[in-house]
Amino acid sequence: WEKGAPNIPADVESVQRLLQTAAQRLQAPELDPKGVDGKIARPPAKSNTVAAIEAFQSLSNISITGLIEPDSQAWRALLQGAGET
Repeated sequence: WEKGAPNIPADVESVQRLLQTAAQRLQAPELDPKGVDGKIARPPAKSNTVAAIEAFQSLSNISITGLIEPDSQAWRALLQGAGET
């Protein structure tokens, strides 16, 4: 998309599931991507998944990029928020 980030469906689905779990655990409905389909809506600025990622980054005091990259601070925080660590 605009930021040049690849969106491999299996990766997007994993992030969506983790966001759903974090939304429930943290009682933060704004983190819910509103579905797990492995897709990022076009344009990404209108994507529920990107909005959920940005809300998670804001809640976690992480730079708001709308991206969750492998082994990044955002990825590690998301795993923790979802109870995966």
